[in-house]
Amino acid sequence: MTKGEGAKPRDEKANSGNMKLALYRKYRPTTLDQVVGQPQVTDILAASAAANSFAHAYLFTGQRGTGKTTVARILAHLINGLDYNDNINSDNVDIIEIDAASNNGVDDVREIRDSVQLAPMSCSHKVYIIDEFHMLSKPAFNALLKTIEEPPEYVVFILATTELQKVPATILSRVQRFHFKPLPAELLASHLRSIADQEKIKVDDEALLLIAKSGGGSVRDSITLLDQLSGGDKITVAMVNSVLGLVSSDQVDQLINATIAGDYVGIINDVDGIIADGTSPTTLAEQLIKRLGERAITDQRPDFYTIIGSLLDVTKSGMPDAKLLSVLIGFNLTDAKSITSESKAQPSQRPSNPKKIAADKPAEKVVDAEQISPAKSDSPKSTDSVKVNNITTIKSASQVESTNSGNADVDDNNPTDTQSAGLAIKDFVWSDVLQQTIDQDRPSAHSLLEKCDYRYDPDSNTLTLFFGKPFHRKRAKSQGFNDELTATLKELYDTVPVIEISDESAPADSDVAAVLNLVGGEVTTITDGTI
Repeated sequence: MTKGEGAKPRDEKANSGNMKLALYRKYRPTTLDQVVGQPQVTDILAASAAANSFAHAYLFTGQRGTGKTTVARILAHLINGLDYNDNINSDNVDIIEIDAASNNGVDDVREIRDSVQLAPMSCSHKVYIIDEFHMLSKPAFNALLKTIEEPPEYVVFILATTELQKVPATILSRVQRFHFKPLPAELLASHLRSIADQEKIKVDDEALLLIAKSGGGSVRDSITLLDQLSGGDKITVAMVNSVLGLVSSDQVDQLINATIAGDYVGIINDVDGIIADGTSPTTLAEQLIKRLGERAITDQRPDFYTIIGSLLDVTKSGMPDAKLLSVLIGFNLTDAKSITSESKAQPSQRPSNPKKIAADKPAEKVVDAEQISPAKSDSPKSTDSVKVNNITTIKSASQVESTNSGNADVDDNNPTDTQSAGLAIKDFVWSDVLQQTIDQDRPSAHSLLEKCDYRYDPDSNTLTLFFGKPFHRKRAKSQGFNDELTATLKELYDTVPVIEISDESAPADSDVAAVLNLVGGEVTTITDGTI
């Protein structure tokens, strides 16, 4: 496809019977100029063809439907000075196509090694097109290595793969590599418009753009969807959404706005209605992720990326509908917005080098309950942790020493003296705690916090952590984790709550349990915070 030129249908013999030729085959490019959106590949290959200078081996990489096999066939014909008309069942014995997905053994490769020794029958070169090249077994790769490195002068290999990471480095160093990019939605929609006009398919521009976006950058997938929808009078956005099981953009924005506003009833009603109309929870989560990513930029809301991270877990859940609701209901975007606004108004005071925190501002240890509530003054004071009613309150060595020495230095009339120990956190946001562990280079604490449920009680200024596995609970009671969490809370809120580790593996008031209580159902197992 040349610049500004529409797609051109190929001249093909009619199929037997009344079968309709698929549009993606009818409009398959037959020259490099007709290939859409891959100038980084076609321009170089066209220059090689003009100079009649070709490599002995090429590797085409990229996602499905971007033109790898098509360009390989065009190139094979250019090498031999032939016209290409996409006659897949060609009688030309010197252009050999091999599907590595079904011919991936050592014996198959040995046949190739034997056949390359035979000179071409009618062309100047024998061209081997090996599709799904990554599917070859390791012994097959090794058996083909020497042949690809030094083939006879009349042999050219064109390899195609969607999974470059599975191709051995020894192969990569012996080929010329070309990467096929996913097509931008706007360019793909323009290509679809050209096909629709030639096929006299009535379709809205918005519907074409939606088809292009749904194709994910794949020309073949997008044309196939256009072909599927072309049987009606006119293709509309509503029709595309219905066929694909998608939700309208208005409904997605409405659900996001309900999440921002903390409208839990609205969230439940919207999600239930959308799922009842046939949209799967995973599809809805994917649309939310895409739309939140767009709005994070347009609305200047970087906090949206936090909920995007949580939505990624919906597809992994055994109950994606409940997981989706728990994510939307459990995430308070209103609080995140206020914190984001404050951070814009006041420049961050965090040091540029997280490693300097320990030297410039030593993290305060977790305070004991005795420093907050005198009623607990009879509790033990000489151990690193106190366990009461299946709750372990973690204390550092300095706390134990401080507790044993009494509170003589604390002035009850001066609130600043107890600011870091006694003041409740007004706006406690769990997602901020998780993000802070990343920002300050505390991966072990972040990994452990992701595996727990939490409850913060501002009345007693107590943060209770619940873990599904004894191993994680044991790690949480270590001094290293305690120090990192203490430093994180101090940096965020300038105060440190009492940190308690519960020995209960499944809190009855977890986010997931709360959602199921609203929509019906029960919790059977809670592990690592997921259902």
